Amino acid sequence: SIWLRQYYYTFGFGLAIYIISLISVGLTSAVLVYMQLAFENHRWWWHSFACGGSTAAFIAVYMWMYLPNLQLDDSFLSQFIYFLYNFWICFGCMLVFGSTSTLSALLFFFKLYSTLEPDQIDAEEEENDEGAGYFMMNARIPSTQSNDDDDNEEDQQQEKVLMRLEEANKAHKFRRANAV
Repeated sequence: SIWLRQYYYTFGFGLAIYIISLISVGLTSAVLVYMQLAFENHRWWWHSFACGGSTAAFIAVYMWMYLPNLQLDDSFLSQFIYFLYNFWICFGCMLVFGSTSTLSALLFFFKLYSTLEPDQIDAEEEENDEGAGYFMMNARIPSTQSNDDDDNEEDQQQEKVLMRLEEANKAHKFRRANAV
């Protein structure tokens, strides 16, 4: 065989760490994008890429700290080749983790907004251009049950929730008006 009947587990462990890293980057990006959307910041694309791509900075720092432990020649060429390879490894990690982060944030974004239906907005409120915050305050989750009794209870619960959201929206407007 290629490895003289010796089993190298390093590749399996490396693959497991790679998969865990991709999952961690994707979930972290989804949480950070949700926080950005909660603060009504709609420019989340490059932020999500930078969150995932910043993993490459940690890899670069580790490679820099690992340099004294290597048994390299003191020649300029060997150190140049080490840094050149490390640069390409970090660049590749930035692209892989950044794109994974952006795609997972995009999937989260679509999943989040596919479950919401906007209520009718008054023409007066539409002219005020409240932005995404007003949309989120006046959104309701669509009903998935078809029973009339359950629908009636659910409608009553949704009316209570919408009344609370409307009160919170009025309080928010009052605070904004008095802050100026």
